[in-house]
Amino acid sequence: MEVGAKLAPSLFFVDPFGFGGVPFEVIKDILSIPRTEVFITFMYRDINRFLESPAAQAALNELFRTKVAQQLN
Repeated sequence: MEVGAKLAPSLFFVDPFGFGGVPFEVIKDILSIPRTEVFITFMYRDINRFLESPAAQAALNELFRTKVAQQLN
């Protein structure tokens, strides 16, 4: 049986602690199921606050699948 074949139309709320910890692959997998949507809370203030931190840059690069700091310079 296909994953999500019997899933009712669904809305997923994703509220990560901070701005890491939810790989985009997880969101992509959810959205590959028919009749699903994803609502993600996005705390941009915290991203701006920790943008210079190497750990934060690594998390942002994973989340957006790009070099975030390079995009902002």
